[in-house]
Amino acid sequence: YIRDMIGGGVLNWNPGDITDDTIMSLTICDMFIKCGDYNQEFLIKEWVKWKDTHPKDIGNWTKNALDAWSEFLKKSKIEGEVKEEYHTVINLYSEHKNAAGNGGVMRCMPVALFEPGLNERIIYSTKICRDTHPDPRCIQSCCLIVESLHEIIENDLTKNEAMDRIIKIGENVIDDDEFADVFLESTFQFDDLEGKVIINGGYTVDTVMSAISGFNISSNFEDALIHVVNQGNDADTTGAVCGSLLGAFYGFSSIPDRWLDTLKITDELIDKGEALYLRKIKS
Repeated sequence: YIRDMIGGGVLNWNPGDITDDTIMSLTICDMFIKCGDYNQEFLIKEWVKWKDTHPKDIGNWTKNALDAWSEFLKKSKIEGEVKEEYHTVINLYSEHKNAAGNGGVMRCMPVALFEPGLNERIIYSTKICRDTHPDPRCIQSCCLIVESLHEIIENDLTKNEAMDRIIKIGENVIDDDEFADVFLESTFQFDDLEGKVIINGGYTVDTVMSAISGFNISSNFEDALIHVVNQGNDADTTGAVCGSLLGAFYGFSSIPDRWLDTLKITDELIDKGEALYLRKIKS
């Protein structure tokens, strides 16, 4: 197994580079910090601006969605929120019903740090996901991960208790039949890491199942995350989702110093995470 940030890969990353998961998450952080609420205009304009830099790792559906927003902004303004019947990505999705990639769940985590209210977290998770990924499976993936993170962060749980909460949340938020069957029938039978293969697919359900399975078989942050990302495929997104669960449970001090030293924006991530959580406590 590779245990350090070495760079390379098909996109020729430098050690410590950040990918689309982190960039889009940081935009959500900035929206909450600067606007204090969901602000569709801020979010879409910032994401479109990033898309226009031609990032090498932007997902196909995310690019299609942001291209659609680009065309929308050439003709119209976002005043408050765009009504559903005029929502350019919802209209695009109506022609591509199987667009259930993991581009929504990869970036939803800031909602758990920012918002203390259950109803508000569900609303934020839904709106932020829907702006690029309106498929119900994508939205339910976001709600599941955000609510799981909230429960782990706010409560002193054992791992078994955390898994019980995650399964209960899944039962409450997943109403897509296919997603529910996968979640409830094959939920997390693993007892340890040895020999266990995790599928890091780009399908949002695969990503969620892999991330929660990685959390379930963990005994510490580093070994679990190493195991998950070394399964390959869409490793950065599964690593982002699994890493958020592991970080919430094992704490910041569990992250290896050598990773923090290599990561190019460690201080920015810490500052924005603290800013979000302080807002949550004050509210």
